[in-house]
Amino acid sequence: MIRAAYPLVLVAAASAPARAEPALCPTAPSTLAFDLGSYHGSAWITDADGRAAFAGGTRFDCPASTGLHAWQSCNFSVCDLPDGDYGLRFSRMKPPAEIAFTLSGGKLRLAPTELAVQAGNYGIDATGSRVAVTFDLRGYDLPWSLEAWPPPAFHGTDTGHRGQAEGTIVTLSLYPATPYAVRFGDRPGAVVTAGFDGALHVAPLAGSPPGHPLRLQDNRLILRTAQLTIAPLSADTTWHIADTSPAPGPRTLVFAASSSIRVSDDQHATSETLTLDDECHPTLSGAGPSGFTVTAPLGCSH
Repeated sequence: MIRAAYPLVLVAAASAPARAEPALCPTAPSTLAFDLGSYHGSAWITDADGRAAFAGGTRFDCPASTGLHAWQSCNFSVCDLPDGDYGLRFSRMKPPAEIAFTLSGGKLRLAPTELAVQAGNYGIDATGSRVAVTFDLRGYDLPWSLEAWPPPAFHGTDTGHRGQAEGTIVTLSLYPATPYAVRFGDRPGAVVTAGFDGALHVAPLAGSPPGHPLRLQDNRLILRTAQLTIAPLSADTTWHIADTSPAPGPRTLVFAASSSIRVSDDQHATSETLTLDDECHPTLSGAGPSGFTVTAPLGCSH
């Protein structure tokens, strides 16, 4: 009897495909998507404890300027996020409230919140909860910014179309229940938080020197300022402050209380730090003898 010989076939068990790492990605069907409307700040995806939800970039920066069309929104998606509990924040600091959501079976469940609404099985719409926050800069024309917003910095009332300006007043559209650290010059000076009704609260940043540059009046943030005249010891020395244009001779500018800013001597390639305390008293500090004089009024003007 002749038996057919069959070759021995070894079948390798197919290895399970590696799970993709969560990442920010283009919006697509069945992908977790966030719509922030005409917001110009940043957003962070966190786990239930407020930490980064995954390795890599968990921060999304909205465009620093308006789009070509008024209807264009700031939106982004997250691919391959595993089931679990998460949060969406608009500041690094712990907020009084946040957008808490759960993924179960890959589908979204949004916890009740005034900050956002759920859009289908995969969408979070946070376009309608922002409030108007008004800053009266009182002639300040140097750099300032919100730390939870991407660069570039504002310059006085010039926000690059990210806010509305009228006279000395700038109005920004910010999320309520979100602590925003406001920076004037080179260091954060205060934390501003708006309620859902638009009522404002301002406080010093934890760990910063006493005081801060803002006062609250009629639900408007008013910058406390002083007008200082800075002059190089040599009249022909070219110098500049922050990213302003270099020029020789004295210059009179408006500065914020409880702030610091760099003063640079372009001719000698040196720099000093101009600091104003909470009462707007200025001091210059650097590695060597000062190359400038400062003439200041007694205290803040506002």
